[in-house]
Amino acid sequence: MSRTQMLLAAMVVAMAGTPLAAQATLNFAGSITDTQTRVHRIQLDHGFTAQSLTLNLQASTNSAEGLDIEVIDLASQLVLSPNTASVFLSAAGSASDSLVTPSRSGVQEFFLTIDTWGFGVSDYNISVSVNGVAAGALVDTGAQNVGHASGALTTLHGRAFVYYGDYWAGGTDKTRFKVNFGTTPQVVKAAFEFDPGFDITGLRVYEEGPGGDTLLYSASGMFFGGVVQLTTAPRSGDVIFRVEADVGPNGGVIDWNVLFPTTVTAVGAVGGPSQFATDTGGGGGGCAAETGSGALLAALLCLLGVAGLSRLRRA
Repeated sequence: MSRTQMLLAAMVVAMAGTPLAAQATLNFAGSITDTQTRVHRIQLDHGFTAQSLTLNLQASTNSAEGLDIEVIDLASQLVLSPNTASVFLSAAGSASDSLVTPSRSGVQEFFLTIDTWGFGVSDYNISVSVNGVAAGALVDTGAQNVGHASGALTTLHGRAFVYYGDYWAGGTDKTRFKVNFGTTPQVVKAAFEFDPGFDITGLRVYEEGPGGDTLLYSASGMFFGGVVQLTTAPRSGDVIFRVEADVGPNGGVIDWNVLFPTTVTAVGAVGGPSQFATDTGGGGGGCAAETGSGALLAALLCLLGVAGLSRLRRA
């Protein structure tokens, strides 16, 4: 065997003993109409040792209606530090973005939201990948299709509630929802995000209890959107919350969502859809045209057919 052949053989042996860099990838393909938003819940296992990981988002469409795609880090949202990867396509094409997580261990959750940019139907091909982890570390736990409807409260994957109200007259809209705190009493810190439109004059969030209501947050007069923390009393079992929106005589629009940690379960709405919010949702219509202070609102407000939960503003 020549010297060159011996060198090549040694290189082959050395390479055979070197493992390839691990990567986990999820692929999503299908189509989405402007009458709904598709929300996947993704779980990423960071492992036993805390580490920062990068989620790489790539998306493409052949549709002239374009796409509005977000990957939302739920743990960052809960501590009022929104962290997302976003792809906005106003027409056919492709684009990419990435999200870098803080150093963490264990399983963390993310929302992948899929929406059209325009008012028709868009096809999509999406991949979410993470380098440096095993293939099984990235899991899609399933998708939920959310219809666009004003006045209806949507429960997302047992983690969040999303609301959009379009009002034609003045009054106070009261929306109630239930959360299960489990058998052991616990204090819960949730992230409440809101984006008021024209002639919304007040906003309040209450925790209902056997001893009466507890006010968790309020805003009045001229106020703007934001994301705030709601801290509950130590509770167990089913707990009911209420959001009240005061609307001026000319009517208005308000979008809000509330995200809960994994220690509790978002059960659902209490009561039927609001009869005070009378308009029905339309399409996305350029959801990224408006931006808000919070990632979840900005991504999910498109899912109600308003232009974007901070962009869920009507187009």
